[in-house]
Amino acid sequence: MANALLLAEDVRLDLPDMNAPVLFGVRPLTRILRGVDFQVARGETVGIVGESGSGKTSLGRCLVRLHEPTDGIIRFDGSDITHVIEPVLRPIRRRMQMIFQDPQSSLNPRNKIGTILARPLKFYGIVRRREHIIQRVARLLGQVGLAPEFADRYPHELSGGQRQRVGIARAIALEPEFVVADEIVSGLDVSTQAQILDLLYDLNHKLGLAMAFISHDLSVIRHICDRVYVMRDGEVVEAGACDALFEAPKSQYTRDLIDAIPLPDPDPGWLDRQPSDAAIEDQRTEANAVRKPETPTKTNNEEKTKMSISGAIALVTGANRGVGKCFVEELARKGAKKIYAASRNVDNLTFTSFIGETEIVPLELDVTKEDQVSAARRRAGDVTLLVNNAGVNHMGRLMDASDTEAARTEMDTNYFGLLSMCRAFGPVIAANGGGNIVNMLSILGRVNLPAMGSLSASKAAAYNATQGIRAELMNKGVHVLAVLPGAIDTDMSKDFPGDKMPPGEVTKAALDALETKEWEIYPGDMANGLQEALSLDPLGVQQQMVESLETEEALSGKGEMMTVTAADGGTFQAYIAKPETGSGPGLVLLQEIFGINDYMQSMADYFAEEGYVAIVPDLFWRMEPGVNLGYEEEDMQKAFGFYQNFDVDQAIKDVQDTINTARGLDEVKGKVGAIGYCLGGLLAYLTAARTDVDVSVGYYAVGVEKYLDEADRIKCPLTLHFAEEDKFCPADARESIIKALEGQPDTALFTYAGQDHAFATPGRDHYDKPSTMMAYSRTLATLRKVLGPIYNLEQLWDMHCYHEFATRNVDDTMATMVDEPYVNHIPTMTGGVGHDHLKRFYKYHFVDSNPDDTKLIPISRTIGADRLVDEMIFCFTHSREIDWMLPGIAPTGKYVEVPLVAIVNFRGDKLYHEHIYWDQSSVLVQIGKLDPEGLPVAGSATAKKLIDETRPSNELMAGLWEKSEGKPI
Repeated sequence: MANALLLAEDVRLDLPDMNAPVLFGVRPLTRILRGVDFQVARGETVGIVGESGSGKTSLGRCLVRLHEPTDGIIRFDGSDITHVIEPVLRPIRRRMQMIFQDPQSSLNPRNKIGTILARPLKFYGIVRRREHIIQRVARLLGQVGLAPEFADRYPHELSGGQRQRVGIARAIALEPEFVVADEIVSGLDVSTQAQILDLLYDLNHKLGLAMAFISHDLSVIRHICDRVYVMRDGEVVEAGACDALFEAPKSQYTRDLIDAIPLPDPDPGWLDRQPSDAAIEDQRTEANAVRKPETPTKTNNEEKTKMSISGAIALVTGANRGVGKCFVEELARKGAKKIYAASRNVDNLTFTSFIGETEIVPLELDVTKEDQVSAARRRAGDVTLLVNNAGVNHMGRLMDASDTEAARTEMDTNYFGLLSMCRAFGPVIAANGGGNIVNMLSILGRVNLPAMGSLSASKAAAYNATQGIRAELMNKGVHVLAVLPGAIDTDMSKDFPGDKMPPGEVTKAALDALETKEWEIYPGDMANGLQEALSLDPLGVQQQMVESLETEEALSGKGEMMTVTAADGGTFQAYIAKPETGSGPGLVLLQEIFGINDYMQSMADYFAEEGYVAIVPDLFWRMEPGVNLGYEEEDMQKAFGFYQNFDVDQAIKDVQDTINTARGLDEVKGKVGAIGYCLGGLLAYLTAARTDVDVSVGYYAVGVEKYLDEADRIKCPLTLHFAEEDKFCPADARESIIKALEGQPDTALFTYAGQDHAFATPGRDHYDKPSTMMAYSRTLATLRKVLGPIYNLEQLWDMHCYHEFATRNVDDTMATMVDEPYVNHIPTMTGGVGHDHLKRFYKYHFVDSNPDDTKLIPISRTIGADRLVDEMIFCFTHSREIDWMLPGIAPTGKYVEVPLVAIVNFRGDKLYHEHIYWDQSSVLVQIGKLDPEGLPVAGSATAKKLIDETRPSNELMAGLWEKSEGKPI
């Protein structure tokens, strides 16, 4: 096949025989595959079928290199991948994926679905910012027919069909070109099998996937595949086009498999066949003939729209949760005859077939898909009440997004979806004798809240559309009600900080408004207040919205505010910053005397990048909430005033309440630690002594000497950093603290020579970067040991080097680094600071400057908590100008070997900076640009001695070595 995307030739596989009785030694091998040939073209679906033990799954695993073949060749897109090592294979894996048979065992039970889907996106650097990851995960879930809120569920909370959809979403997350689907419907019921197969068929055609579909069931293969390979005992016994194989199987084995297919229905597809529009009209006529109206029929349109919900036939979109679910329950309570409960995935619906006397009909419906809306219209042709409740909210501002994908999604659902449903069901309701449409909108359709700007825009469009729809349908006996509530206590508003209405109150208000024939209502105090204000001073309301954004932007960091409830009553605010993954260990940051200022927020952001859910509680809240001071003289005076009135004992209780709150957050996984600065250094010590924190770190230890009688109460690891010249913790205080604590287990005490108070705070008078970096690494080592998370820094560095020197892909190289990294090649001071500066360097002066034969010979590697030291020999032929190492020197054609050391700093699972050292004089000697005669410099000998320590030493000491000959040692 000339256009084969994947080609396997004579593939053989031997695996250890796990059934063989072996007490010691290596298990014997057994032959699994016996010379299999296989190929699949781009966009083609190829079936692999056979009974259990035929080798189907083993072949599939070989195709995506989860098994390395014993013999034979596997080529992907023309490249031989049969025996390539994992670092080389890793970028290829992005293009080929596998969907496993048992989704329960292939999904990590400890991770939420959003985390599972985000992991490959983050690993390959496809999406980096948290908000973009959330959007991408929501889109993936939508592609497989699951609602965005499934991201917050764990695998055990899903049905088998839903878990399999998640497995499919994970497989397509990286937009692969080839997918192996291994028996993915074998454990599902018949109806769910059909849904999954239809989903795969749609994805195959929409995404152009090539697919190997493994099954023992030929009826499934026939439904989805273009060609088929029939396997038995590790061999292909028959292959060919799907239709031809079923019509004229060549082998008896294939005929036996076909004979095992259950007999088909006498009228295939009858259940899914939709009635014609004429049939729908006949059904309406018959229904109207037997319907007994509760009140005499009126001829004027106004009276026709007055309805009693009792006996109504309703369709509710978005019925699986929140407001939609409450609508179904309230309609049933009011006596609706039948309710079509519509959802993108009927597996999400929790209703039984009846609620009381009301018939509940599940209806799979995505309002953004015209074909599904049309199918719903045909199926639900007896509707007299439509509730348009489907909606999405991406919590996005209009100007922040790097693309318009989230805004388009909101507009597609909130506006176009509503419009499509009204167009489809307005005529149906009119033909059924009249009725009502309820459009669930939002007060944000009347005023734009900047923090949710794109949602406001879509709701405004829907509000204007509702006015037009109402005018067009009124004379046809269809009344349209607009419901514009404020924030409702549902998943869509989970991040809204203000008061929220219970969804049941909103639905009750809406249905009451139907019976009184109102045009629009504003349930709740928030919506009512805004509606009244809009009628009096619309510009004033908009100004309030602008001020709300200004308040939000008062936070200098990337996080947001959260609420902590104090044990003795009341609540206080805390700044929270979360890692890109959305979860991690908890870390409570204890403030200086300046409140939750820019420095404290920036440190929380840093620790979030390290993988922690970092929380900074407002410990001044009992005196004055929201203190945020700088370091000018006026701020200093205010800060000391707060310090003098500060209740340390009460603050520790507030810290314990913060720790308790952290442990209750879904985002916090595992243990909780604390770290404090200045005043927070004292609080960190007392937190270790008085709370159940798991680890604590303090800077400067101001006032700790007054509480040394509590040292014996410390039960968790504690690290303290002292400044030698700190007047707030002078030498005698420091010595007493060290004397009291140095015998404590798991206690580390560090003094920084020559440093003064606040040496680790950028912008302060005594800031010292080297000491700050040393203290930060020691802090991180303490936290990592107790809390984690532990990252494979070695693998991250290898991936970075792989993209630098093997794939030479600049985008992939940058994806391994933080948003604003820096690189410094010390001898030549080349590199870059910040994303754009460094990317320009990589793109034009590094990646393509390296000669084709460039290679690295590893010598040693040392790995710490947040950094790695890599010693190697850098080898190349000077066949091109090397901008970063030998700028301005034309190629000499000389071969060079030079020792090179990289000190690499990480922040979380990304590279933060690199310091690269080598002996430039050695390079210049080897390319002939520096004459070593009379100079203490050497050429390639520096690299050779690094490998072979027996080579002579001291030869460059120019006779000095001989002078010590025979002297006593």
